[in-house]
Parts: sequence; C-alpha cells; structure tokens
Amino acid sequence: MMLANGRPKTLATERGEVVPMTPQEIEQQLAELAGAVPQLLKRTPGVEFWIEFLERADAIRNRVSVDHYDWVTGRIYEALAAHGISTPTRWLLAAAGTDSSESSLDR
Repeated sequence: MMLANGRPKTLATERGEVVPMTPQEIEQQLAELAGAVPQLLKRTPGVEFWIEFLERADAIRNRVSVDHYDWVTGRIYEALAAHGISTPTRWLLAAAGTDSSESSLDR
C-alpha cells in the first residue's frame, strides 16, 4: 500500500509519525536485533529481557511497510528461535486478531 506521497504505508505512517525503512535499513536493524539477543539475555534476564527485546522489535516493525510486516515479524521470530526462545504470546495473539488481555495464556 502506498501513501499519497508515494511512500509505503506503515502502522506508524497511518498516524503520520515516521518514514518507513528501506529494505537495506530493515536488514541492518534485524541483524542488530538478532546480534543483541545474547547480550540482552545476559544483561536483562527474565521479564526485563522481554521488555527490552519487544521494545526493539516493535520499533522495527512499526517502521516497515505493510507489505514487509509479516516478513519482518518472521525474521524476528527466527532471531529468537536461533537462541531457543519461543515467540511472545502477545504477538501470536495479535497476529490472530485476539486481544492478549482476554487470553488465559498470559495469566
């Protein structure tokens, strides 16, 4: 999807906040996120890891075009899987269109 100015539509551009990243910028950001996982696990164990990781991952996802959103989400899942970490429940529920606050999985 494109905006009137010819730029790809993102979740953030719907609110007029940011310009979407180029594919090269996306690759760089994904590589940095994947590379940060071991350090985040050491530095911020438990819930602190998830807070930091999800903030970084969401910052990337919010700056990609709608056309790249699923691909980027999959790559983020792969970065976690490479370290034996399961995908966060709230993302799975969001992808399914379910509000995580309504789910017993998060309780």
